[in-house]
Amino acid sequence: MLKMSSAMKFRFGSALLAWVALAAAARGDEGYRLWLRYERIPEETVRARYTDAIREVVLATPSGADSATIAAACRELAEGLVGLLGADVPARLERLHQAPVRILRGDATPSSRALSEAGDGGVAAPDDTVFAGIPRGYEISGPGAAGRQGYELQSVRRDRGGAVRIAANSDLGVLYGVFALLRLVQTHQPLENLRLVGTPKIRHRILNHWDNLDRTVERGYAGQSLWEWFQLPDYVSPRYRDYARANASIGINGAVLTNVNADALVLTAPYLAKVAALADVFRPYGIRVYLTARFNAPMEIGGLATADPLDPTVVSWWRAKTDEVYRWIPDFGGYLVKANSEGQPGPQDFGRSHADGANLLADALAPHGGIVMWRAFVYRSDDCEDRAKQAFNEFCPLDGKFRPNVVVQVKSGPIDFMPREPFHPLFGAMPRTPLALELQITQEYFGGAIRLAYLAPQYKETLDSDTFAAGPGSTVARVVDGTLGGHALTLIAGVANTGTDRNWCGHPLASSNWYAFGRLTWDHTLGAAAIADEWARMTLSNDPRVIKSVAAMLLASREAAVDYSMPLGLHHIMDLYHHYGPAPWFDEGRPDWRSTYYHRADAKGIGFDRTASGSNALGQYAPEAAQRWADPATCPDEFLLWFHHVPWDRRLRSGRTLWDELCLHYQRGVDAVRGWQKSWAALEDAIDAERFSHVRVLLARQEREARWWRDACVVYFQTFSQRPLPAGVEPPEHPLEFYKSIRLQHVPGTPMSLYKQATLQAGDGPWGRVGVSQADGGFVAELENGRILVRYGRDGDRDKIVEFRCKATGRNLGEFDSRHNPTNPTFFTLKDARVVLDGPGKKTVRLDFGSRVQDVSICKDCPVLEIDYHTLNDYGHANDRGGETGEIVVYGAEEWLRARQRMPDFPPASPAIDRRELYPMYEKSYYRAEWGDAGPLSYKGWMIMGVCHQDGGGYGLLLPADKIKWLKLMTQRRPWGFERAMKSPYKACYFRVTQGGTERIMSMGKEIIDGAFENAGLTLATRG
Repeated sequence: MLKMSSAMKFRFGSALLAWVALAAAARGDEGYRLWLRYERIPEETVRARYTDAIREVVLATPSGADSATIAAACRELAEGLVGLLGADVPARLERLHQAPVRILRGDATPSSRALSEAGDGGVAAPDDTVFAGIPRGYEISGPGAAGRQGYELQSVRRDRGGAVRIAANSDLGVLYGVFALLRLVQTHQPLENLRLVGTPKIRHRILNHWDNLDRTVERGYAGQSLWEWFQLPDYVSPRYRDYARANASIGINGAVLTNVNADALVLTAPYLAKVAALADVFRPYGIRVYLTARFNAPMEIGGLATADPLDPTVVSWWRAKTDEVYRWIPDFGGYLVKANSEGQPGPQDFGRSHADGANLLADALAPHGGIVMWRAFVYRSDDCEDRAKQAFNEFCPLDGKFRPNVVVQVKSGPIDFMPREPFHPLFGAMPRTPLALELQITQEYFGGAIRLAYLAPQYKETLDSDTFAAGPGSTVARVVDGTLGGHALTLIAGVANTGTDRNWCGHPLASSNWYAFGRLTWDHTLGAAAIADEWARMTLSNDPRVIKSVAAMLLASREAAVDYSMPLGLHHIMDLYHHYGPAPWFDEGRPDWRSTYYHRADAKGIGFDRTASGSNALGQYAPEAAQRWADPATCPDEFLLWFHHVPWDRRLRSGRTLWDELCLHYQRGVDAVRGWQKSWAALEDAIDAERFSHVRVLLARQEREARWWRDACVVYFQTFSQRPLPAGVEPPEHPLEFYKSIRLQHVPGTPMSLYKQATLQAGDGPWGRVGVSQADGGFVAELENGRILVRYGRDGDRDKIVEFRCKATGRNLGEFDSRHNPTNPTFFTLKDARVVLDGPGKKTVRLDFGSRVQDVSICKDCPVLEIDYHTLNDYGHANDRGGETGEIVVYGAEEWLRARQRMPDFPPASPAIDRRELYPMYEKSYYRAEWGDAGPLSYKGWMIMGVCHQDGGGYGLLLPADKIKWLKLMTQRRPWGFERAMKSPYKACYFRVTQGGTERIMSMGKEIIDGAFENAGLTLATRG
């Protein structure tokens, strides 16, 4: 827009002034502009003071030359000053005249010197020079700062009025300085005698987008993903530039575009072209793009047989792939990796360590200056250790074994992003390894975009926590910014809350978390209150009434959310699937996903004992930190139930019993939301109508849902405490069963295939349920009625039936080896799962294995699982090479064998598929190409076959005979074996028996075919 040079002056122009004014009027106040509103300052005296102080803006850089970043800075100045002041302000670009020098603090350590000499890539480069041609007193302060990103603002008085000089060591520093100047004007700060130095304390300040290539956003609550993959790279939305502007304005300099539950397709050429288009937009704003790397990408998109990080072919593949990425995106930032966590592949699949996996990628990135962010969010279902301890146990032994360009990315707390957790014990425990802090901006456990929850106090609580790793003052912030361990590579990440909603973040006040994250990544010493004040002034109004009320609401909101959901150290008592509502009673699936695993309520008390008498998670902290939490008498109330199982009648600091205190906290949270409703209502004349109405409605819902949380938890825990509610606590509106029956549908942030569907009632009451959830990075599908419970999930390298439980006996009949399970597509991964029917008589879930799709259904009071194979060219088998399973049975096999012996030409074998040579141990095996008349193997047009345990329990399978492409009977010895292939589409039945062995399998199979369960809704009339 403006062509700048060191010899020329420019004015923003009256035409631009008129354009900005019209654009602002057209946009209204729907929230799109975030904190960059640049509304005209209404007070004439204030506006005149700024106009006088900013008669000219001087931009000083080492080169004094124009660039895309300088152009972006000029555009921002134009829009900002014209919008705020209505003034036509000239800008001048000049060159810093001093010779380049290194900027170092006098007490800099060798590591910090390397960092100060480094560029933005995070690894020191010998030929990288930091310029310091700026006025006296400028300093890039702190060994954790990157020299090229700082700026200085200085006011200068001249005869014709004031000027502001923005000097920096880079064009990007100038851009940051421009945003800082505009922020001062927006928040009505004085410019007289201004001398402000801004330097980031952390080098890499990155948003993590959990965005999928289909544009869903895991734990996203503000619409679809911003990235329009199908339209890229041809159409590049103008919204991408506004996204970059917003990030640059608060100092964010990186974005991981894709979900940590990664899709390897993003590393293929068509998607790299799309990523490159985004990088081109972001580059002038100093934002590098990063991608998530799926660890087994060499197998999924590279055609390799392994992803072993020590395999030479794998090493070569990653080097070649990374070289390709840099050809598309020369300033690519690097890879973020989630490995061996929640089902994601990783180096441990090949007997290697996290360090082996990270170093593989680090070596591929190192020639280009890229970095690896290796997540420490790991825990396993087969580890009986306290989940809070598992990441520490896995990563501490690897300290010092990672390459210099690897940073281990650690969540703020040891479980997840709970409303309150103690800091993660890894901070301070790996002194030889750079550690990054991962925070969550999106409100996964705070009600998504529906509820107000300003998270800066939570961020500060973590950053300011003292690890005591090197004595008092060893805060998490000092671990992360590198000053504690002298690390050059420093990084902080935040899981983004952005989406396609017009206001970007869903809730009109939720952008405060995006803003707070950015401001704290730049300077973690800022206070939550100061940031709230800035955001409110820039986003809403400088009206003192608005600032006072909104800031108070923001600062109280996180604690209120803790109070009405998980107070006193309670954690992970939400609904497992959508995380939106309460479910302290949840007790299904693997133990470490159950609410009961975490609260451990019983008649005596409540809480998780993590002291030496319990899991001893306290032993992972420095003694000074652990000492504060070890004794219930000294443990702060906010962590009491995190670390201790406390009797209901124990007196706390307040003098009240634990039960009373718990109930009063729940009530206090509800009361706080009611207070915000009143405060907000009083601002109706000071807030634009659109945003006022939106927030008013959301606060009303938040009050209702705060009561839901309070009532559900209190009435549930009361079943253990057996104590009355204390005075001041409102009684629950409904009995416990009411709250247990609530099933939310289509909760944002939880794609349709990942949430638990509502339970519907049939006839005289609820008879079953069907649901789909996420687990181990994949899908879990569950169907249950009064007689059976069936669960599909991940087992090793495939998805299969992992549970087929008889409700009467509790016996799990799904414990067979997968080769004995004739319903499972062999070696296939479940790509998608969703509920397609949750009706009064039948419940169905659709399982998509890519090219293979099947519907699985149950009916009321029926022990039979219906399977409708749509596009499944199925192959299945059941055989017993060691006799450990018991017996395998095929209806009519004896008669078929006798008939074949009597009639050698019955039926003729098909040479095309006669593969007897592959099975020498089964010399009498037989393939049949086409069935036609199935003969003795058919019972009324159906095949009956099954597998049973030696104790008589087992399962059977019914298959339509005319859909069998071939069947192989293994008849050399008992027990029988069989293999078969089917023609789709077809329907089958899978049933269980608890006793009676092969005889019961045969008799029950016949009963089903004869219509024994037609009254329950199961009929075979239309099968085949």
